[in-house]
Amino acid sequence: MKITTILCSIAFSAVASASTIPITFNGQSEIQQTFQTVKTITKHRSEPYQGTCYTSQPYQDYVCDMYSQPIRPIIASLDKRCIKVPGRGPVCNDDRVPRTRPRPRPIPRRTCRYVTRYRAVGYSCTKTRDVSYSVNVNVKAFTKLTFEDQRTYPETVNFNMNIEEASNIVLSQNNSAVFVVTNLQSKIKSQTNNSEEILVKGNVKIYDASSFAIPFKQNVTAINLTRSTLSFKTGNFSNDFPVQVTIKLTRNGSVFRKRETVLNKVFNISELNTISSNGALNYSINLNKLNVDIIKKKKYDVVITLSAQINGDVRNDKSGKLTNVKSVNNFKVKN
Repeated sequence: MKITTILCSIAFSAVASASTIPITFNGQSEIQQTFQTVKTITKHRSEPYQGTCYTSQPYQDYVCDMYSQPIRPIIASLDKRCIKVPGRGPVCNDDRVPRTRPRPRPIPRRTCRYVTRYRAVGYSCTKTRDVSYSVNVNVKAFTKLTFEDQRTYPETVNFNMNIEEASNIVLSQNNSAVFVVTNLQSKIKSQTNNSEEILVKGNVKIYDASSFAIPFKQNVTAINLTRSTLSFKTGNFSNDFPVQVTIKLTRNGSVFRKRETVLNKVFNISELNTISSNGALNYSINLNKLNVDIIKKKKYDVVITLSAQINGDVRNDKSGKLTNVKSVNNFKVKN
């Protein structure tokens, strides 16, 4: 799709009153729009009511504990065994017979005392509670949108401008042919209980959605690493897209050498040597200028990451995940 830059500057000012304000972009460099609307905000207030409060009141409680005295150990005695023999009298041997005394029973005991306890006592009191309520606020917004890199497309781009409760402006659109990035700032100029005036300004960038998705949907191919150069290919896209390329080169370890990352750097597209050919974008990175030491016949892990650097809010993101990672392990440097 051919993109044509609009050189002329078209600005208009209008006053509209609606909850949603339509804005049509057709190549203008700037759009000034003043609109009035009513927004509903939620506020909070403290409301008194009669309730029950509680206080802690001490009191004395009489408690008793039961316990038993320890049992004394059993003490056994050893007695001699003797037999009466006629004509000789008692004859005793050396064997000792234990004589067991009865086991004493435990004696129960009880102790009583006063302890201080606390109980909750309720009484009538006035409490406050948080109550939410809705308020309609009349809003007058002065907006100024600047469109960077004005482009024309087969279709015009229709936006809807809405105001949020926090006085932020939301710019939305549903045109699947474009990819929109907005960076808007709002500031309250004046404010009362039921009205406010706000100032809104910001930048809008519009990209062709199909072209913008190319770096993230088409694979990184033709990766080649030499002692002086790293080269690879991606799908062809415009250099003005906010895409960054991260290159990470890691030399594999061996018995005598540890694994080492020799390059880990983020490049903007404009910093790289690129050549467009046959629908592809060819990249070439001079490793000598980066003081990267690539050793011949050694193996390296190569990781190439393409990522979108978006400064603002993405609207109508149809491109999916805005990253593309390609890894090649154990790449052997031949020359």
